Amino acid sequence: LSLIYTMKEMGRDDLNQFRYCLEREAMHLAVVNASERQKIQIKAHLDALLSAETEKDRYEHDMALHRTLIEASRNDYLITTYSALTNVIEDYIPVLRGKIIEGMEVVNKIASVRTNFADKPLKPQVISSMTIDTQGKDYPQPKKA
Repeated sequence: LSLIYTMKEMGRDDLNQFRYCLEREAMHLAVVNASERQKIQIKAHLDALLSAETEKDRYEHDMALHRTLIEASRNDYLITTYSALTNVIEDYIPVLRGKIIEGMEVVNKIASVRTNFADKPLKPQVISSMTIDTQGKDYPQPKKA
């Protein structure tokens, strides 16, 4: 129970890192422990996720895929912790699963610029403006860096 309270105080990046660690370990265990039924479910959720046309469908299949991987690990600690984490991050889903709706051509243009050995663009890339659709939910103004 104290883990849930600790997670509620964690920032978005910390929650993402924590979730990633759990899922990564669960994936290793799932490779060894998954039943044939779970393997079929994992494949079906992955296929559905990759072909989903709406963000809502992507979200549902993404969550189902991760839940099945965690369950396939057969590790009660991972299952319980992931369940608690999922309850906490529900508030962060709009932030964690952002999606570019318009302007992908700009992203592709930035991705195609020449870079140095460290994959840093040779010329600085600056985003002069952007619009974020919060889907009707109000968020506080971000802090300026």
